[in-house]
Amino acid sequence: MISICKRYFVIICTVLVSCYSFAQESFLVLQVDGDIRFSKSNEPVRVGDEFRGNPEFTFPKENDRVYLGSSLGGIITCFVKNKNTSKRKENGWILFLKSNFLPAKEYAASRSIKSSPLYLFFNNDSLLFDRRIRVFKIPESNKSYYLLNVEYSNTISQNRLVVGKKGIINLNKDLFLKNNTEKNDIIKNIEISFFDQFKNSKTVVNELSIKAVQMKSLIDDVTRYRDFLIKHGQDQTDIKLYLMNYINFNYGGSISLNDIPLN
Repeated sequence: MISICKRYFVIICTVLVSCYSFAQESFLVLQVDGDIRFSKSNEPVRVGDEFRGNPEFTFPKENDRVYLGSSLGGIITCFVKNKNTSKRKENGWILFLKSNFLPAKEYAASRSIKSSPLYLFFNNDSLLFDRRIRVFKIPESNKSYYLLNVEYSNTISQNRLVVGKKGIINLNKDLFLKNNTEKNDIIKNIEISFFDQFKNSKTVVNELSIKAVQMKSLIDDVTRYRDFLIKHGQDQTDIKLYLMNYINFNYGGSISLNDIPLN
């Protein structure tokens, strides 16, 4: 059985976990990756759940994660490190929120993986902020090209992308509105693929990973975390720092706190 909890603070990447602090802290579930459950009740762990003390989680899969906001500030990631060092039970791996330290370098590796996609922010199907990406494989003729593949709630569109100087591609609002006949259709998935005329084949460019985020959902997430921190007595200056840290943790440099219209 192994217990892993990583705490991310705003200014420095410091791991500071103790049985005492967990007993005193309250936690808000910010994000759940996987079918993770509270061990004693077998109830699913849901975004927005609040609890205090030292809970037990069941992780069915090795890559499952729970991201917790702490009433003392900071983000804690809970996960099972690997099945060889974890005690396996019939219903998965059990993680106990007890002291178990990780070096700061593992934070950097974890964060870089989580923040690697390019996040695009939408109001339904309307892109809110233009973005630029760079490709290193330049089409040799107009018969080879990049495609933007957009999956909406009820339709799928493909738009040919223009590669500019130095491999720059501009992603703007018009690209996501083309060929979409239904207004206010929700964008579900975005991929960029490359059609190679010499191979007569189309392949997804996995290095250009793009995630669509609805602004309403983002506002709800940040507001929930802000209200939790207010309830537990954090001052406005610290709250702003913790929110900035949370946004940066989830979305890298794709958006700032000032871009999110909070009430």
